[in-house]
Amino acid sequence: MFNTSLYKETLTGRQALRGYLAEFSGVSVEYLLQGNFTGFSTGHIEDVRGFSQLAGGLTQASLEYALTGQTILNLADFSINHAVPGTPRNTAGVLAYSCAC
Repeated sequence: MFNTSLYKETLTGRQALRGYLAEFSGVSVEYLLQGNFTGFSTGHIEDVRGFSQLAGGLTQASLEYALTGQTILNLADFSINHAVPGTPRNTAGVLAYSCAC
C-alpha cells in the first residue's frame, strides 16, 4: 500500500532538505574551483578537475555530517585513463566508507 505521508516526508522532510543543501554546496564548490581553463593544457585541466571534485566531495560530506550526523566518504576511486586524450575515464571500482557516528 502506498503511503502518501511517508512519500512527502522522504522528498520534503528535514532529512531530505539537509541532504539537498549538502549536495548543492558540494557541487557549488566544485564548480567555482574549476573556473576558466583558457590557456591550460589537457593535463592541467584534468588536475584542476580532480582537485575541484575532491574539494566539492569533501564539502558535501562535511556539511552532510554536520547537518545529519552521518555521511558516506569515497575513500578510493580507481580510474582507468584511456590512451586517447579527451575520452572519459572508466571507473574500475569505488571503495566507500559510511559513517553514522
